[in-house]
Amino acid sequence: MILDIPVVNMYGGPAWMDVSVRRRFYGERAVFTHRHLPDVRRGGVEAIVQPLGEFERLEEILAEVAESDGHLALARNADDVRASAAAGRVALILCAGDRTLDGSLDRLYLLRHIGIRVLSLTHNRRNLISDGCGDRTGAGLSHFGVDVVRRCGSLGIVIDVSHISEAGFWDVIEQRTGPVIATHSNARALCDHPRNLTNEQLRALAQLGGVAGLNFYPGFVKADAPTIEDLLNHVEYIADLVGVDHAGLGPDYVNMLPEAMYETTLARTDPTGAMYAGSHAYPRGAEDMSSFSAVGDGLRRRGWGERDIARTMGGNFLRVLETAGP
Repeated sequence: MILDIPVVNMYGGPAWMDVSVRRRFYGERAVFTHRHLPDVRRGGVEAIVQPLGEFERLEEILAEVAESDGHLALARNADDVRASAAAGRVALILCAGDRTLDGSLDRLYLLRHIGIRVLSLTHNRRNLISDGCGDRTGAGLSHFGVDVVRRCGSLGIVIDVSHISEAGFWDVIEQRTGPVIATHSNARALCDHPRNLTNEQLRALAQLGGVAGLNFYPGFVKADAPTIEDLLNHVEYIADLVGVDHAGLGPDYVNMLPEAMYETTLARTDPTGAMYAGSHAYPRGAEDMSSFSAVGDGLRRRGWGERDIARTMGGNFLRVLETAGP
């Protein structure tokens, strides 16, 4: 913990896909604790924004928390995250995906009641809410999507615009009544990829007090053989463009998936075959969640102060969570 501010991974989706497969098909239990927690601890990570994907996956998350021997805890707000970190636990902040709604706006009341604090609107492809960033048509929010964004604002659920189409992004900016973040998206000026944000998008996000979480996936960092220095370039670019208060970390370690799922999972979420083309080798020095500490060390080498590092590695996201409400 830097300056008593918990270190937060703003996006931990792939790890739970590994957990789900191992629980369902191999009968393993306490998968996250046994297989992923050691790297999380080495990286100093104290909280993870954990997507549900399907609503049914909540059962697995609750089971993993119960089987963790006190290492994991659910967190509904920033105070819960701080209390969890002080007790030596890793907090899970639940993030719902579009499939958890199943086309029902009223499902948001249930999601908020069980502790959902973030909603990811799309995952590259079109759904009932919006087109994704990988769709050919590139349309924005549907009427249902507008209602979802507005309802989330009234319920204190933070909107996540990673994976959404650019038109959808601007619709969210226009329609939102609460905080907006990009859990795992980089600067398009440094890497021209549809999953990354333009300068105009970053400025709009910052004007709303939002945060962009640095994605470590290689194709979103640099076209060829990225290193941890290339990652740091994205952090510094965002901080220089819109201020350090709007930078965070959301690494998206797809390499946590079981090997048999790796390529098929990427293909399923990539309608064009181009979004995840090229090498899947993560930047040297940032291969897994133990690398969070290396990011902090790298920023120190570049002359960053401890307070700015602490904001980037967790404080900024917690501020957004507090803004959304208790």
